[in-house]
Amino acid sequence: MKLTVKPWGSENLIFQGNGYAVKQILLKKQKRTSLHYHNIKHETIIVYSGELTVFLDDNSENPKTILLKPSETIAIAPKTIHRMSSETTDTTYFEAQSDHLDDVIRIEDDEGRS
Repeated sequence: MKLTVKPWGSENLIFQGNGYAVKQILLKKQKRTSLHYHNIKHETIIVYSGELTVFLDDNSENPKTILLKPSETIAIAPKTIHRMSSETTDTTYFEAQSDHLDDVIRIEDDEGRS
C-alpha cells in the first residue's frame, strides 16, 4: 500500500496491476477535490462511510450534482469533468480505476495546484 497525503485528505493505493488500480480515499469534512477530468482513466466510486457529493459535467447542457451515501456507486467516464466534496462529515470511499494514475487535468483547485 502507498499512502499519499492530499490537501483535502489522503489516498491509499491498495492495488495496482493487470490494467487497473484501487484506492481508498479519505475526504475530510468541508473539503473538496480539484475540478478535473481524465483523458483515458475510467473511475468507479463506491462510498464506504459518510456522504459524498459528486459534481459531474459531461459537456452536455445539464451539469449535475449527485449525493452518494454508503454502498452507493457511480461510474465516471473519461473526459467527464468532475469534483468530489464532503460537506457534513469525513467521507471514506473506494475508487476502482483503469491503471492511468497520472492522467489528471486540473481545471480549478482550492489549493492552487496545477
